[in-house]
Amino acid sequence: MAASRTSTSISSGSSALRRAEGESALLAGDELRGAPPGVRDRVAARAVAEAARIRRSRDDRVVLDTSGQEPAETVAALLAAMGQ
Repeated sequence: MAASRTSTSISSGSSALRRAEGESALLAGDELRGAPPGVRDRVAARAVAEAARIRRSRDDRVVLDTSGQEPAETVAALLAAMGQ
């Protein structure tokens, strides 16, 4: 019997936009930093739509909204979602 697999996505909400506006440290891959507002808005809208689609799906995916969370809170939420 094959092992069960769960896909997990972590959603950071508006924190990506705050980083793009220079309000926090630059992270590797932060292509939105300094991008025009229209580009940032399109990327954010696409990310929100993708997260909503994943939440509606009937598979084993888990989406965690980490907006405003401390790292320890995110770890606890992830472990709880994974049943550990």
